[in-house]
Amino acid sequence: MLAVFLVLSCVVAAASPEPVPQALLLMIVCIALGRGAWRLLVQRTVNVVIAKLQLVAFGTVSVYMYAVYQSIPMGISVLNEEYLSIAAKLLLGPLAFGVSFSQRWGLREIQHGVAITMLLINVILIIAQLADGINTGLVLGRLHSNYMGLSGAIGLIYACMFHKSGLIRVSLVQALLIVSILTIVVSVSRGALVSVMAGAMFYVGMTRLMRLRIIRSIILAGIVITLLLISAKFDSWVKSEYAKEVSNYSESLTGKAFDTGRSKYWGVALHQISENPIYGIGIEARSSWDRELSNGNVITLSVHNYYLAVLLESGLVGLLSVLTLIFYIHNRFFGQKGDVSILGSAVILGSLIYQTAEVSLTTGTYTAGAMIWILWGALARLVISLPVASGKSDIVPIYKRQGNALITG
Repeated sequence: MLAVFLVLSCVVAAASPEPVPQALLLMIVCIALGRGAWRLLVQRTVNVVIAKLQLVAFGTVSVYMYAVYQSIPMGISVLNEEYLSIAAKLLLGPLAFGVSFSQRWGLREIQHGVAITMLLINVILIIAQLADGINTGLVLGRLHSNYMGLSGAIGLIYACMFHKSGLIRVSLVQALLIVSILTIVVSVSRGALVSVMAGAMFYVGMTRLMRLRIIRSIILAGIVITLLLISAKFDSWVKSEYAKEVSNYSESLTGKAFDTGRSKYWGVALHQISENPIYGIGIEARSSWDRELSNGNVITLSVHNYYLAVLLESGLVGLLSVLTLIFYIHNRFFGQKGDVSILGSAVILGSLIYQTAEVSLTTGTYTAGAMIWILWGALARLVISLPVASGKSDIVPIYKRQGNALITG
């Protein structure tokens, strides 16, 4: 049942600014890591897949932290709390992926437990939103509208994933599907809605037209470049005549202003990035957005764009290192021709699009980003556990023996 607790703790940690639920998530990840260490030291078993992933992850962290270190002011140690916090946030995602991947997602009990958990979470969010808006007394009711939309999107993907495996009742999958869609609608999160729609179109296109991994990789790379260009040119585009029609339609559909101040935030971030585009401005990236209110309280604003946040923190070097890790995961786990593999590609694409509206994948609200990493890990594990539609198998060897040691892949 570790998978169920992992999913639940992630949502609660993302929903609450308090440190206790965030500590719960970290504790669960540490317990799973402890189990892996025990297997390595006592049973002499090593999961080759996870070991390779963590090597790539540690390489990513090393390059990223090197970039951040280049901008550390004189006299500040690498043991600085802010510096270590950046490294911890960056590591949490790949670790959560590894923990999720190590769970037996092909078991009916795990799928049933996660489906029930996501169903109840999204029902509570809908009730909280309809009853008294997003700021209710319930812990989960404090979830930001975008993270409520994220919870709905993740529930929707779990429903599709469990439908593909065919292990749990169809009625439960259908209930999770309907409630998840309602959660996205009620949240009025345009980021979640656009991400789901783009991922769905990508999935349909890949299953019907092209199944080659290289094609999917090229499309994903093109999407990332497009998102970076949009982030850089959004301010000028949103003021153009062409944008007015899109803006009017969006505002009539959601009741929210099309430009919610993001163009201003992004413009400020781009100006800061221009000071050091290679390495960013380091540990001051977050604190530079702190604002002191008239009552003396300090709040931290957000860039509201993951790519700009990473560029601000670690420059092009850091952004390329993170994208390398993401594309490694895509090509390693979602390169097959099976439907679940293509679904994984679509989910990564949707996640990358979603990050243009939020900052959560490896920095910012990292507990919300952990929800995405856990989903990626679940999909990756299911890919190697299910046969593809052609009759060939996506299964890779789970156990290999080398000398007296058992190696699991």
